[in-house]
Amino acid sequence: SNFDDMVYSPPRTEADKLRTRILTSFWFLGCLNNASFVIMIAAATTISSGGIGLVYIASICPGVLMKTSAPYWFDHVSYRNRIIAAAILECCSFLLVGLEGNMGLQLFGVACASGQCSMGEASMLALASRYVGENEENPGAGTLTAWSSGTGFAGVFGYAWLTVLHTWIGLDFTTTILLALILPACWLFTFFSLPPPPIVGSKQHLNEINPTSSSSLSSSPITRKEEEGQQINGNPSSMGGLDDSEAGHKNMLSSSSTYQGYGRVTNEETNGSGGGSGKGSSSLGISNNMEHLDAQSMGSHSHGRAEDEDNMGIMIIGNDALQKEHISFNHDQEEDEVIELDLTTKERLTLVASLWPYTIPLLIVYISEYSMQSGVWGAMGFPERSEHARSTFYEYANWCYQLGVFASRSSGTSVSPNLKALWMLPVFQACLLGFFWLDAVEGYWPEIPLLLLCVVAGLAGGAVYVHGFKLLSAASEPRLREISVASASVAADIGILLGSVFGLFIQACIYTVYDINGAEVSGAFCHEKKHHDD
Repeated sequence: SNFDDMVYSPPRTEADKLRTRILTSFWFLGCLNNASFVIMIAAATTISSGGIGLVYIASICPGVLMKTSAPYWFDHVSYRNRIIAAAILECCSFLLVGLEGNMGLQLFGVACASGQCSMGEASMLALASRYVGENEENPGAGTLTAWSSGTGFAGVFGYAWLTVLHTWIGLDFTTTILLALILPACWLFTFFSLPPPPIVGSKQHLNEINPTSSSSLSSSPITRKEEEGQQINGNPSSMGGLDDSEAGHKNMLSSSSTYQGYGRVTNEETNGSGGGSGKGSSSLGISNNMEHLDAQSMGSHSHGRAEDEDNMGIMIIGNDALQKEHISFNHDQEEDEVIELDLTTKERLTLVASLWPYTIPLLIVYISEYSMQSGVWGAMGFPERSEHARSTFYEYANWCYQLGVFASRSSGTSVSPNLKALWMLPVFQACLLGFFWLDAVEGYWPEIPLLLLCVVAGLAGGAVYVHGFKLLSAASEPRLREISVASASVAADIGILLGSVFGLFIQACIYTVYDINGAEVSGAFCHEKKHHDD
C-alpha cells in the first residue's frame, strides 16, 4: 500500500553502521578529552578564589607550548602514542588537583590537564579530517562536527560533574576530583575501539573524498602493479584502534606535482620517474589554486621491487578538473596512521603562517570569551560585594555559556557559513566583552538577561570553532590537511592564555571599583566608586 511505502525504510548497510560508530566515537572522544579542562575551570574558585585567572593561565600555558611545537613533531609520533601520553597526563592532573590545600601542586595538576587536553585536541582534530563521509561537501565535516559537538557537551558535563557530586550530593572536593579518574580509562577504551581511517591516497580514500570519482577509477586503465598497490593500501585494518601496521603505508596527494614519498623531487628525479610533470614549487599553501610542495622518496621499498614499480597513476576528480595523481607507497613504514612529511623548519613555519585566515578569528574569539569568563563573570555578583553572589553568578554564567557552545558546535553539518561570516563573529564577541565589563562596573542590566547573553557568547564562540576547522579542512591539500588542522588549533590556546591574563586585570579592576579585597594583581588603574551595601 501507499502507507507501507511511506513508512518503509531500507535496512541499514554495514557502511551506515560503521559510519554511525565512527561519529559516535568522535563525539565521546571530544567530550572525554575536554572534560578534564572544564572540571579544572569549574573548580577555579576553589583552587584560587581571588585569582581565577591564575587557574586559567595554568590550564593553558602547557597547551600553547604543545600545540606551537606540534607542526614539528606530530607527524613523527603515532596517534596511539600521543593518546596514551594524554591519558597519563590526565591521571596526574586529577591526582594533583585532589590535594586540596596546596595551591602550587593543584596548579601543576591543572597544567597537566592542559597538556593532556591540547595533545588530545590537536591529534583528534587532525585525525577527524581524514574520515570523509559519502556525499560530504567538506572533507571530514561529519567527524569534525561530531568531535566539536562532544567538546561542546564537555562543558556541560564538566560543570555538572562538580555541581552534582560536590554541591548537590555533598561529596568533598578531593573525592569529587579523584572520582574523575574514570575519565582517562573511558578515553583510552573509546579511542582503541575507533575503526581506523582510510589510508590517504588509497582508492577508498579518494572515493570518500569524491564519490563520483569511482567511475573514473574503475574506467581508467589500471595495471597489475596499480591494482596491487591499491590492495596494499586501500583496505583498513581490523576493528580496534588505529594500529594497522600491515595496511599502514603513508601516502600523499598533490594537485600539481609528482610524489614519490614525502620530500622534494628535483627536476631530474621527476623527469626520470616515469610520469608527471618536471617542475615543482617550493611554496606552501592551503588554497586549491596555490601550488604545492614537491616530494621525494623516503626509505627503501621492500619485497625487492624497483623504485619505479611503486609509482602508480590514479585518475581522480578535483574541484575543477580531472587530474592525474602519482602516489608512492613506502612499504617499510611500520607506523600506519601518521602522514610523515619531509618538510624543513622554514617550510613548516610558512605553512603555519599561511593559516592566518582561519587562526585570527579563533584567536580573537577566544581572547574575548576567556576575558569574560575569567575576568568579568568571576567578579560579577548581585550584590557585587557578596562573595557567595559572585561565586553563584560565575557558576550560572558558565553553565549558560557551555550550553551555547554545545548547541553551536553541534551545527557543523546543518549550517555552512563562509569565511566572511566567520570573521564577523569575533567582532561581535569582542563587543559582548565590552558590554559585560561596562555592566559589571555600572550595573545596568539585571541577572537574568545577562545569563541569556552568556548563552549568546557561547553560541558565537562555538560557531567559530567548528566552522573554522571545517573551512580549513576543506581548503587544505589532502597530504597537509592533518598537520594544518593540528597547527591551527594553537590559536585557540593562545587566545585562552591572553584572555586569562587580561581576565586577571579585569577582575582586579572590578574589585577595585567595588572596594573588594583578594585580587591577585593590582587594579590601581581603575577608580573606586561608591558601592552598594552588602
